[in-house]
Amino acid sequence: MPQSVDVGVPFLSAKDLKDDGTLDFSNPKYISEEDFERLSRKIKPRFGDIIYSRIGAKLGKARLVEVEKKFLISYSCCLIRPIHECINSKYLQLFLDSRLALNQAHIGTQSIGVPDLGLGVIKQYKVPIPPIAEQHRIVAKVDQLMKLCDELEARQQKKREARVTINNTAIAQLKSAREPEEFNKSWQRIYNNFDLLYSTPENIGKLRQAILQLAVMGKLAPQDPRDEPLEKTINELEEERLSLELSEKDKKNIIQKFSDVRK
Repeated sequence: MPQSVDVGVPFLSAKDLKDDGTLDFSNPKYISEEDFERLSRKIKPRFGDIIYSRIGAKLGKARLVEVEKKFLISYSCCLIRPIHECINSKYLQLFLDSRLALNQAHIGTQSIGVPDLGLGVIKQYKVPIPPIAEQHRIVAKVDQLMKLCDELEARQQKKREARVTINNTAIAQLKSAREPEEFNKSWQRIYNNFDLLYSTPENIGKLRQAILQLAVMGKLAPQDPRDEPLEKTINELEEERLSLELSEKDKKNIIQKFSDVRK
């Protein structure tokens, strides 16, 4: 195992195989140029290769090398290089990342503790190979559908952000309402859009906090208009408490008088 350095050549492991199907170079381990030259004599990744994880929790993840970048991979991964012209690299990567390949990976793992997939098992994978033209069509269709998924996810994210903003505004209006009519109107807006606003867990937490705050403010129970404001009541109680406090001199006088009476 090469020694880590602060600056050098990226040395990727299974943790650097992102869930979005790409390789993550944002926070890798680095090795020296000398170690890179020594280790890369056998093989080094190049554009079109497939990095396949074979150890640990991310076992069975396949990522296509789509960058012209110098790097190496750790023992937790292996490198697969399609060399036959009848194999589309992207198609093979899609298969290796599919449930069909993952099932074969789980059957072939050699460890009860940390999953460990041997190279010999990977070489025995049963891979369906349609005609090359069909592979191209499959890849094109998957790319098209994945793009639609990305667009759908982006729209959903915008909707979630909009719901959070609307919820924050609605709760702020509810908490700042001074008159019962204004309070009821603010609550009615939340009530009418309850299913929409609280399909987001974050919003539910904010609603819980708002309910607790409104409760201690006395806004969730019927109010008598003749009641004095809470702040005024607290101030009056504090003044009364202070007026009842005895000075040390008063306490001594009372104790002395009590002692005289007992005599």
